[in-house]
Amino acid sequence: MIDAPVPVPAESTLLVRVGACGVCGSDLHIVDWELGAERMVARLPVILGHEPAGEVVEVGARVTNFKVGDRVALDPFGHCGRCGPCRAGRFHLCSSPTTLSGAFAEFTVAPVGNAHLVPATMNIEQAALLEPFGTGLHAVEQS
Repeated sequence: MIDAPVPVPAESTLLVRVGACGVCGSDLHIVDWELGAERMVARLPVILGHEPAGEVVEVGARVTNFKVGDRVALDPFGHCGRCGPCRAGRFHLCSSPTTLSGAFAEFTVAPVGNAHLVPATMNIEQAALLEPFGTGLHAVEQS
């Protein structure tokens, strides 16, 4: 277990109280220290987890599209919103994608490009499964 302070959101990020977080295969590879784990972890100790959902508890100074109390699902990879592909609405081709980590904790900080609003009718565990579900759905559609 790692004791870590509550992170402080930067001007374009959200502080999210994590309600649920999926366990990704890459998390397991890091725990077992196999298949290139040393390339996935910049330094140790590290808080893993990048498939969470939760509630926004603080917003950065430049955040306008989220507010405290919003429920969000967080994508491991987001978009910068400034490059040519982003301005054209092609976020999947972002030249400077944002990343997320550290969600196996009570709180995590997420760039706004990684956050998606979740309806009140969806439970938080389902919301945490949206990204892995989307990955599987995309694979089926491509096949």
